Amino acid sequence: NSYLDDLMEILSHGGRLHRRGLINADLDMLRDSLVLIGRMVDKLEQTVLQLVVVDLDELKFSQSPS
Repeated sequence: NSYLDDLMEILSHGGRLHRRGLINADLDMLRDSLVLIGRMVDKLEQTVLQLVVVDLDELKFSQSPS
């Protein structure tokens, strides 16, 4: 499941909420969207952490005397 899939799912939820004018009645759908956003943030955080770790490893490697 990619970021894009999650984002499209969130957008389609939002579109349905808006189109039907039942924003208050569809709190379950809204909650599901928030859960998806939370999952995306977690994935993004993991990705950033992985990138930072890789960069630090490369930095150490490039600074070590050969």
